Amino acid sequence: VEQSWTLAPNPAQNILKLHRIISDEHAEISIIDIQGNVVLTQSLEEKADSKTIDISVLHAGLYIIKIEESQNAVRFLKFIKN
Repeated sequence: VEQSWTLAPNPAQNILKLHRIISDEHAEISIIDIQGNVVLTQSLEEKADSKTIDISVLHAGLYIIKIEESQNAVRFLKFIKN
């Protein structure tokens, strides 16, 4: 089953909420800056359908969220930090 991810708000200022439709797998979340540096990592446990991420420490700009799920699926989402 294909996993569907959403994030809001986008652009974001201090808080970013990541939401998934199916919540039966562990996921590792990495936030990557435009230079390719991992600037923040989080975990999303099994059975959790959302994760609130504090991005207040990040500088303004474009970021990529890399989501690695336990069945080797990798997803990428973009967001703008104001």
